Amino acid sequence: MMPASVYQPISSVLKTSFHGHGGAKSSTLDSKMDSTLQKSMLVAVHFDDPVKQSPTLTPKQKSKYTILNPKSETSDPAHTITPSKNVSSAKLDQVPEPKMTLFRREQVELGYRSPSGPGAGMFNMGNTCYLNSTLQALFHTPAFVNYLRFGGHENSCGSSGFSSCTICIMAATLKGTTNTNTMKPIKIYEKLKLICKHLTHGRQEDAHEFLRYLVESLQKSYLISRKVPKTVDNYTKETTPFNQIFGGYMRQDVVCMRCKHISTTFQHFMDLLLDIRQADNIDTALGGYFKRENLGQGENMYKCEK
Repeated sequence: MMPASVYQPISSVLKTSFHGHGGAKSSTLDSKMDSTLQKSMLVAVHFDDPVKQSPTLTPKQKSKYTILNPKSETSDPAHTITPSKNVSSAKLDQVPEPKMTLFRREQVELGYRSPSGPGAGMFNMGNTCYLNSTLQALFHTPAFVNYLRFGGHENSCGSSGFSSCTICIMAATLKGTTNTNTMKPIKIYEKLKLICKHLTHGRQEDAHEFLRYLVESLQKSYLISRKVPKTVDNYTKETTPFNQIFGGYMRQDVVCMRCKHISTTFQHFMDLLLDIRQADNIDTALGGYFKRENLGQGENMYKCEK
């Protein structure tokens, strides 16, 4: 028997596979398939109720963190660039102060402003699973959603909107997910080269790689829209809304076992790669990532800077 043509509809291919090209028909098989299909379509899809998140940390949550650069709450407008104190006054065990603060961390809203159900599903436009899954994850991140909806970027965007501003494109795509059950994130797909030059339409790509390039493109669009000079210090660039939402600094303390001298360094990050093979939950994976370790033995032993 010749294989069915790839250009035939799925139903025709199934019938050809089951009954051959002669057109023989099994009413019993057809009735069973119809019955199974009807049963599956009648099954209701249940979604969990949206979790109402608190915009502030509980005392128990606060006890897990050490505030490196404590700041007092101010009434600066949302889009005011706040000059920071003298950088030279920063302590060695703290992250150096930026010369300007573009978006204060107090402006990040951790929970949804109002409960909302799941957003729209997204059509696969040709190997776009990586793009759809990344957008779905971002569009269900409360702090990110709050900024796109209420951050006021569209009112002050100095770029040419949908032609070059990734933030405007993302905000429009998010708005589209609330108006229908399924949608095509076509604006993001069309601007794939704007997000990353080596991403190709129709080709399978890595979701994590796409996420990193997408967040980086969001940050560039924000800096351009705010007309931030390219010569500004990196610590200032790391105070964009997207750095405040997704980024942070990793503090590393190296203790000399002989003289007990502590060498402290800070490394900026936008994501953490956790090993989930030996972890049952996120807390265990984080514990493994930040576990204490010895830096070499013998000739490879860490040499104290003091």
